[in-house]
Amino acid sequence: YGKGIGTFAVQEMIRHAFLNLNLNRVELYVLTDNERAIHLYEKCGFVREGVKRSCTYKNGKFKDMFIYSILKNDYLEKNVQGN
Repeated sequence: YGKGIGTFAVQEMIRHAFLNLNLNRVELYVLTDNERAIHLYEKCGFVREGVKRSCTYKNGKFKDMFIYSILKNDYLEKNVQGN
């Protein structure tokens, strides 16, 4: 843990999605109690859009999930300045 491999992988996935696949939006869902993943996604530029309440069942309980997204324009503004 803490080696930056997850950050690198997410950043490369985003780069590929926008620059090679020409997608306009990437979205994801993450359990609201997954603090490590939430930190990683926010660090990579994802923005929280909302909550899906009781949308998944895990360990005998219904759990909420956050909805996150990143848009191509936002990515380009932060990562490809001057190109």
